[in-house]
Amino acid sequence: MKQLGDDLAFYASVASSPSSEEHEVADETSLNVQSFYAENPYPKYKVVKLSALNVSQCMARLGLEQVEKPNILIAGCGTGLQTIELAYANKDGHVTAIDISPTSLNYAKKMASKYQLENIEFKFHDILNISSLGQNFDYIVSTGVLHHMSRPQAGLNALAKQLKSNRLMVLGFYSKQGRRRLSEIRENLIRHFNANGVQDITKSSLPEWRHSWSEEQKRALWFCSNDFFNTHGLMDAILHPQETYYDTCELKDMLDEADLSFKSMALNSVQRSYYQKKITQVNPMTFGESLERWGQFESLHPDFFYSMYNFFVYK
Repeated sequence: MKQLGDDLAFYASVASSPSSEEHEVADETSLNVQSFYAENPYPKYKVVKLSALNVSQCMARLGLEQVEKPNILIAGCGTGLQTIELAYANKDGHVTAIDISPTSLNYAKKMASKYQLENIEFKFHDILNISSLGQNFDYIVSTGVLHHMSRPQAGLNALAKQLKSNRLMVLGFYSKQGRRRLSEIRENLIRHFNANGVQDITKSSLPEWRHSWSEEQKRALWFCSNDFFNTHGLMDAILHPQETYYDTCELKDMLDEADLSFKSMALNSVQRSYYQKKITQVNPMTFGESLERWGQFESLHPDFFYSMYNFFVYK
């Protein structure tokens, strides 16, 4: 009960913390997204895994020149999970973390203070105005962000202009194949509440829907995901006001327009294990990585990128 009380006090302090910055966002879609994350800061966490590779190690693995004291940008830092991991792994570097959600930034600042990290600068800032920071970066991370913008290509172009030559950017986009079942799940959710006379779906009402799952649903991939057992995660996965899905061909076109080149897919441990078991005639990691080869692999294993595509690009 004490732990529960401490957690509730933490979340209350995040929501109530004042900020000295002006929070003006002009784009209507960005305003909707800002409002959504004010109510649903994501991800919700209390502990960070301090095991991220530092930037020099990452560049060495990908065959690029190592960088001492890297200048790092987290474009869309949310509640700061990635920011803290990278700042801890790159204590000689400097991390600029931007977001358009004051609530998420408050959460991130409190967690950074908990880990006593002093190499992070948090800013309320729009990706489209990133050039106004007057900085170029060695390493840019923007995963799960651009696909929530009204103009993802414009956001990518803006970030690419601030990336130094022969330096890395980590991108994350939703996959059309991977998220193809979510529309059906969203319809199931809406039908459930409409049948019970509920028009406005809220976080507090989601557990009721969760308790209604059939045994078949409980065994399905999405229904077993971590986000489906966290109300903020569930809102983000199913009821986000703005998102765009892509295939690998569309991502290739986006990179071309931004003058960026694909370097490597960034697989998590679960994906790597599955990949080793399911290698077929399409083997991107052996025969040369490209978005085209990964698209061929995904056509054979359509749930492989169900969370999203995460990959490295360089300029």
